[in-house]
Amino acid sequence: MKPRDFLNFFKTRSGRLIAFGGLFSVALIVFSVVRKHHPSSEDGVSVTSLATNATDKPQVVQSVTRPLSVS
Repeated sequence: MKPRDFLNFFKTRSGRLIAFGGLFSVALIVFSVVRKHHPSSEDGVSVTSLATNATDKPQVVQSVTRPLSVS
């Protein structure tokens, strides 16, 4: 196979699909390696729970009614 034929293959629809699949799989592999080397939250970092209110009372829905006035 000539080098020119090899490059022309990637100009076809199936060649573009194969190139996309190859690039996508390489990107996933690189992402996986970077993710494994990144320290996770289990390595001594503690996360506290978020506090909603100081009293933690349930919220009450209130509706406001106003009289209609024509101006």
